[in-house]
Amino acid sequence: MKGWVALGLGAVVFAGAGAWLAQPPPPPPAPPPSQVSFGPSYLAPRGVPELAPGQEITVVGGLRAGYDGAFFDGATRTLNLPSGPSVSPGGLFEIERAGLRVSSRDPGSHLVRLAATGADAPACAAAGVSAPCLVPRTKELAFERLQTESEFRATLAGQISATLPSVAPLPPPRGTNPLAYACFAASGGLAIGAVLLGLKRRRETLIARVRAAAQRARAATSKDPSFAEIARKIDDLVGRAEDLEASREACEARLAKLDRRALVEKRERLLASSDKTAADTLAWVSREIAEADKVAADASAALQGLERVLSALGVIELEAREHRGVKVRVEGDDPVDAVAEELALREAALDEADRAVPKAAPPPPER
Repeated sequence: MKGWVALGLGAVVFAGAGAWLAQPPPPPPAPPPSQVSFGPSYLAPRGVPELAPGQEITVVGGLRAGYDGAFFDGATRTLNLPSGPSVSPGGLFEIERAGLRVSSRDPGSHLVRLAATGADAPACAAAGVSAPCLVPRTKELAFERLQTESEFRATLAGQISATLPSVAPLPPPRGTNPLAYACFAASGGLAIGAVLLGLKRRRETLIARVRAAAQRARAATSKDPSFAEIARKIDDLVGRAEDLEASREACEARLAKLDRRALVEKRERLLASSDKTAADTLAWVSREIAEADKVAADASAALQGLERVLSALGVIELEAREHRGVKVRVEGDDPVDAVAEELALREAALDEADRAVPKAAPPPPER
């Protein structure tokens, strides 16, 4: 298998593995709805920012005030009068000013459904919690009875529960598996390697080398007018190389479809056969083998022709080089010879100076 094909298949395999590993795991199941209870000991404001417009909070139960016996559920108050129960708006919680509205109410069970509106919620802002919210109206209800808030809360009894909707879990981020990143990186590296190897193989083909040599030959002959006629022949050389390349590809394609070994084995079986009718088949098989050998010879000739063109272009490039016929010595004006002559004159002048200086007499012998 060709190297670039193997790299390409490897890139596909790693890309598929990375895509499989990058799939997020199934999301966890949604948690059950949460509940919060309000009573005399806990009446703090509660923000419900996860409540989207249209979603509902279910409030059930109520608190009874000991001062006048009023019963407060999530949205209304009930007073037991001599003429019968009297129900009116104004329950325990802020409604409109808390970004809520009453979507339904069951007087018998005191079950109230409050839906988020998405509107401004000044009561939530005043209480310092996120909107929408559940804000008990204990301060307003105490003021109606001329009591302090703590005095009013001390008279309350009962419990009211709010069921908050469950929050859908966020889907896990995609591609967080480190093995997925590694597979994608390997896939990208193999794909790049396959492309680079394919380009390298293409540059290394004989016809590609011919085209590159033609460009170098054109550049080498462009500066010398004496090569004008040869430069015009470069295109003819490239055209001849392209014709040879077409012949080579056609012959090699035909050879790839032939199984010469099988043909030879068939011929050997026919030669060993005693069947008289095998002679005609043997003649055709032998002829097919001969034609296959001719195709192989044509493919070899095309390769030799390409090599011949490539060498011719190389000769043109070398012949057009600037420095030709370099000589060791320049006749008549060689700088090295000039330096040698100057050195010889200097040595002669030094010898002559030494001869002109009188020599000192030797010292007398010691007595």
